[in-house]
Amino acid sequence: MTALDFSINWTGEVTRPGFAVSLIFVFYAFTGWNSEAYIVEEIKNPRKNLPLALISATVFVTIVYILLQIIFLKHSTIDQLSGKVQVATIVFENIFGGTGVAWISFFIAIQLIATISGYSWIGPRITYSMAKDYRLWKPVSNVNSQGIPVAAIILNTIISLALFLTG
Repeated sequence: MTALDFSINWTGEVTRPGFAVSLIFVFYAFTGWNSEAYIVEEIKNPRKNLPLALISATVFVTIVYILLQIIFLKHSTIDQLSGKVQVATIVFENIFGGTGVAWISFFIAIQLIATISGYSWIGPRITYSMAKDYRLWKPVSNVNSQGIPVAAIILNTIISLALFLTG
């Protein structure tokens, strides 16, 4: 029997505290959907393209998330997933064996690199935008000849490295 079994009363599960905690991971899946709003100054034709980007990205992530959950539930049992955090590892080992686990780890690493890249791009632009409003941060509000906020990038890099090195 797979975990994809609707014969039991699922409404009782939704009211449990564990369900609320599991939504934290759902929110992580949607992290970044609003990043377009942070860089609205750099978007061409934002009146048209910003809503298009927000709606299409949210729909895409929702579809991928639901399909992934269906795969997880179809290719594993409740006993295998109960109390486990590494569900992708369990499911892809069930589907592809040890090789599948290696591949899913590779794709998760690629996704994490993409996420870090996105935050590295968005973070300095938020710093730059905020710096334009406050005198104290005026030096960080400068851009180079290509419109890149180099000072904000350097400041964000220093802060990130300090956080990384201090744990």
